[in-house]
Amino acid sequence: MGDIVNINGMFERELCTQCGTCYSLCPKGNIDVKRSSIGSFVFHVKDETRCVGCGICYEVCPGHEVDFDELNSHLFPEAPADPFMGSYKSTFLAQSTDEGIRNSCASGGVISSLLMFALDRGLISGAVVVRMSERNPLEPEVFVAKGAEEVLSASQSKYLPVPMNIGLREVMEADEGRFALVGLPCHIHGLRKAELLFPKLRERIVLCLGLLCGPGPSLLMTEYLIRRAGLRVEEVAKVKYREKPHNRWPGGMLITAKTGEKRYIPLENYLYAQTLFTLPRCGMCPDFSNELADLSFGDAHLPEFRRNMDMTGPEGEILRGRDGWNIVISRTERGEKLLREAAGSGAVRLVEIDPRLVVRSQKWGFYYKKRAVFARMNIRKALRQPVPRFKGLKPPEGGLRVTDYIKPILFLLIQRISITRLGSLLLGLIPERILMRKFRFKQRLMDRACRGYLLRRKRSG
Repeated sequence: MGDIVNINGMFERELCTQCGTCYSLCPKGNIDVKRSSIGSFVFHVKDETRCVGCGICYEVCPGHEVDFDELNSHLFPEAPADPFMGSYKSTFLAQSTDEGIRNSCASGGVISSLLMFALDRGLISGAVVVRMSERNPLEPEVFVAKGAEEVLSASQSKYLPVPMNIGLREVMEADEGRFALVGLPCHIHGLRKAELLFPKLRERIVLCLGLLCGPGPSLLMTEYLIRRAGLRVEEVAKVKYREKPHNRWPGGMLITAKTGEKRYIPLENYLYAQTLFTLPRCGMCPDFSNELADLSFGDAHLPEFRRNMDMTGPEGEILRGRDGWNIVISRTERGEKLLREAAGSGAVRLVEIDPRLVVRSQKWGFYYKKRAVFARMNIRKALRQPVPRFKGLKPPEGGLRVTDYIKPILFLLIQRISITRLGSLLLGLIPERILMRKFRFKQRLMDRACRGYLLRRKRSG
């Protein structure tokens, strides 16, 4: 059986995205999942003697390879239109018109409102989403939401590994139905690869709502922040990563102890930790804006909004930053149609914007995944460490400079420390103000690099 190609060894080689696609699509149900010592999900073949040599788990795995050329040709009739965002039709600022929905979500509440609208209109019968488990407060629970209450239970971002695509098993086993899936780029990559092999999956998943995604932290980040908040992990009853006290965006992490005591960490005070605890495979992903989704969503991190100021829309309307807004990138006909129908019904508010505002609002993320990723992968290659294959991925114009390698080298050194539980504990001994100062200094450097990169792009047309 040694010639069977399967996903065994992916996690050990640091190539597993933990998306869960293999788990759902193995024809023998022969993929098992367990938790590692650092809380990551490890997928492996339970019994290789039961393998039929199909190689499906390997074929649908986005961890070792993503062919962007092939997938783009299936999804979009034209070549990708933008070097940052991929193919798109329109770009928007958007928010739910329901204040209650908006306040319960991480940003503008558009994803929740769209899912409720689609369910109410019978466009979908369910949506694959994730919420935190009531039984285990640090455990993500993937499920199929079939009503408004269940959709809202899955609101807000979750900054830990989530095997979203294990929900595809329920979708494939259902007698009938049309479903949406909300996922990160790696989840959508796995889904799109699987659709090439399973026409039934293309018929079942009729809507992919993609989240913008930067550094992907391990569960150790959550444990680290709990300790920083003065609590022990076993004392925690609930964690929300993007709660909004006083209903003001962008919110932060709310930790509720079993005693009822609450601790709050503003988002800007723990962004540094996402970089510290980035998982190895996440650091090699070149897709920031979820280029293969029908619609992509992120926070509108415009300077005015980050200062909770108002800004003027393209038609002179006042947009209040503290209310929370989503950046939305519409990519496909069905995505655009859903968005505009929801706006027409009054479920969401849309403000069409110049695509350059999207890049401006997320410039750090685009630079991190569209330029710095090449340096990180080159360093791993030099160290003879495995890297994924990305077909259709173009290196930055003009190549990389020596200075482009400085931060990635530091990033990879820190990653070697933070990927272990002992390293996580050692990081906890460093005063937080030092880590935050280093992170903010790094952000200023990245901002300057981003501005230079964008300026060179503009000059080159």
